[in-house]
Amino acid sequence: MRSAKPILVASAVLLLSSVIVHAASPENPARARIELENGKSEEEHERIRSTKEIIEHFIAKYKVNEWDKKVTDILQIVATKFYLSETERNGRFEFLREATLAYDNYAEELFWCWKGRRCHPGTMKDHCSTFSSLIEQLTMVDKTASRDPAKREVDTLLGEDEHQNYVSLQMPNVTLYLVYLCRDYRYQSQFLPNGRYHREE
Repeated sequence: MRSAKPILVASAVLLLSSVIVHAASPENPARARIELENGKSEEEHERIRSTKEIIEHFIAKYKVNEWDKKVTDILQIVATKFYLSETERNGRFEFLREATLAYDNYAEELFWCWKGRRCHPGTMKDHCSTFSSLIEQLTMVDKTASRDPAKREVDTLLGEDEHQNYVSLQMPNVTLYLVYLCRDYRYQSQFLPNGRYHREE
């Protein structure tokens, strides 16, 4: 009488092989879906990492961190000094010219990285609140610099004139970024995203 043990072992091996093949088969939708999701996740992770490296490059190129610190320091002075001397006002306007140039060129690089699909869109949208806040902060600096000490008494009696927001006009690429990436239409851009508006000076 032949032993049934080899037959049972062979059957077990065949059954196990069938399970392994089935699990690895493209016909298994659950496994295929997991592999697809993992593939996308890894690809997206790599794109985010690459985008952050690009952003860091532009931050260093335009000295964004240094300008951020300068803006913070000036806003602290703005909060304590309502009217500035003529020398201080000229200094503020010079600061605004240089700061808006740096930020606008930085925004230009980021905008075209997004438009050229070289940068991860979700990561680029993280700058929406940053650029929006930047316009508000620089507008505050501009408003203080625009106050004329000779009109101090008139301002006290009648109130200040409505301040025109020239800062957003000095940073067309920032407003372009806010309009097209962030869908923030408070600062409408007069430009369309079909050319590069690089400010040299």
